Amino acid sequence: MEFKKIAHILVAYSIAGSAFAATATFHPIYSIENNSDLPFIPPEISNFGQMPFGQAIWSPEGTTDLNSAALQISADGERVLVREGIIDNGILIPLALPEDGMNFVSNGMSDDGSVRTGGKHSNSYQLWTADSGYLPQYTGKYLDLSENGRYIITKSEFLDLSTGITTNLSTEWDIEAVAVNSDGIVVGQNDTEAVMWKNGQVTGLGFIVPQTRSKAYAISENGKIVVGRSNTNDPDPSLSRAYKNNPESWHIQEAVIWDEVHGMRSLEELLATEYNVDLQGWRLANATTISSDGSHIAGIGLDADGNLGTWMVRLVDECSELSW
Repeated sequence: MEFKKIAHILVAYSIAGSAFAATATFHPIYSIENNSDLPFIPPEISNFGQMPFGQAIWSPEGTTDLNSAALQISADGERVLVREGIIDNGILIPLALPEDGMNFVSNGMSDDGSVRTGGKHSNSYQLWTADSGYLPQYTGKYLDLSENGRYIITKSEFLDLSTGITTNLSTEWDIEAVAVNSDGIVVGQNDTEAVMWKNGQVTGLGFIVPQTRSKAYAISENGKIVVGRSNTNDPDPSLSRAYKNNPESWHIQEAVIWDEVHGMRSLEELLATEYNVDLQGWRLANATTISSDGSHIAGIGLDADGNLGTWMVRLVDECSELSW
């Protein structure tokens, strides 16, 4: 895989004569020359813009090598989940093994590291808590664990660990779950539309007209901001290897951001109109993650030369009404 190094772009925008200002920093992280492979899909991002990236943590200030696959990072950036355990402030805390001593690798953690998920292979997952150790009664292919460690989702189920109650989102609401926050708010897709599920109520998040499909990939901790994509294509180009040599397909989808006041909007348009950001020809195809506080968004797209790549943007509002 060949990578093209890209310089960071910093744009600051202040509204003259106003009591508030909006600033945005756009970081093209890397591009793949000749689209020889799929781009790295950002799984998680801290409130300071730190992001797991292969066997390292990437940030606007540079890259920190870990010599182990980085899977997740805490909101404050102090804890990193790796396959062998948790690196807390630079110190590896090994993952306790199940009683049978079988090989076990991590795949998810709560923000403080006290709740973790992992498994012996891709279809065998278990839950571990600092108080109780391994809980064999909870198994499944977990997709996301809330920051407070209370809620877990699979593609079709929602589990509240405080009550032990499992809700089948697929059977009852036809929802494909993707992410969950600490209030138990789930985002994902219902047939063709991005949706939010909260306390048994489903809210459709819409599309970017004239597109006909959308999918939510991440939600902020306060539940006010959702990011994802809107498109006119049936498969998900961000996950399908069939698209790696057909970047033209990426032009039919775009990264989106949703809030209750504005509804679903193009992230590119938001950056252009409210932050005056020049994306230098980048096409933001999918926003795959958002930081806990909503200040950082990362995803995948195409650079000015049509190469697949990964990007991150930092949004700062001194007055919350400006964007949300």
